[in-house]
Amino acid sequence: MSSIVLFGGTFDPIHIGHLIIAEHVKESIGAGKITFLPTGVPPHKKGVSSSIHRLKMVELAISDNPSFEVSTYELKQKGTNYTYRTVKHFSTKTDQLYFFAGADSLVDLPNWRNPMGILNHCKMIIARRNDIDFQNVFQKFDAENFVMVDTPIVGLSSTEVRKRVAANKSCKYILHPKVEQYIEKEELYIG
Repeated sequence: MSSIVLFGGTFDPIHIGHLIIAEHVKESIGAGKITFLPTGVPPHKKGVSSSIHRLKMVELAISDNPSFEVSTYELKQKGTNYTYRTVKHFSTKTDQLYFFAGADSLVDLPNWRNPMGILNHCKMIIARRNDIDFQNVFQKFDAENFVMVDTPIVGLSSTEVRKRVAANKSCKYILHPKVEQYIEKEELYIG
């Protein structure tokens, strides 16, 4: 069995920054595939777009990269999703499971549901960022549970994309063209 890298996120919408970072993570740890894992009902976010739209946008964004795939596992779960359940599920499918999420999310790992359960089933990949201090995380958990990866700093966020769409501003070079077309066709994020 080969390693699996789960890239969790709301992806509301997925943007070029997600794709750039995923490619760097794949290359950095020598993974064959990156599995994008759109969250179902994230416990910490409100007002998220429908899972149908978020899944479709991920499918469109990764459609031209054979190293990327998407899993609907969390989208099919009922109720609130917790990462420890997800990594437990995927850990039965591989000898080495990695979980990657944004640095701003991982810095809050001590407050996630059952963080030790997560780390018992996978290693967390952390994109090194100078503006985020992970000492709090490293002091609470064994450093061997983490893999630090250097990725380019891409100053994009889904929040920014939604604001630009709502303000009728261009998202060219921020979104994959197919995702941009889908947002326009489905009239997502407009006021």
